[in-house]
Amino acid sequence: MVTHDKALTKYATKVTSLKDGLIEEEYRVSESEDNENDMENNHKYSDKPRLGIMATFKIAFNNFKNRKFRNILISLGTSVGIMGIILGLAFGTGVQDRVKGLFDSVLSPESFVVTMKNKSDGKGINYTSYRENKRDWSYESYRI
Repeated sequence: MVTHDKALTKYATKVTSLKDGLIEEEYRVSESEDNENDMENNHKYSDKPRLGIMATFKIAFNNFKNRKFRNILISLGTSVGIMGIILGLAFGTGVQDRVKGLFDSVLSPESFVVTMKNKSDGKGINYTSYRENKRDWSYESYRI
């Protein structure tokens, strides 16, 4: 845990004091935990006081209360981000539905069209060639 509160050092195993980015003082609170093996073996049975759940919530609530402006800005930024994602998804769905509606209005989704290329020049259908050679063209609609 990193803190500026001196009262919480009784819960720590090691205390490091910094000044201007340099280590000023460093010491272990408990000498029996110097050896890592001892620390692993005695961790469950340590007499050292532990920070309880209520104390943790109290510290978190005080932190929240003391930094209201920062928390408001974080909430506002998160809300804007979530709304941006929702609006982007809604816009994409709306465009997709609009394009699908346009295609469905031009061509029924329940039918398909089979056409032939113009035999004389190999180009596709155009209105003039259709009118001139109406009997050579076929338009059929089939139910799927």
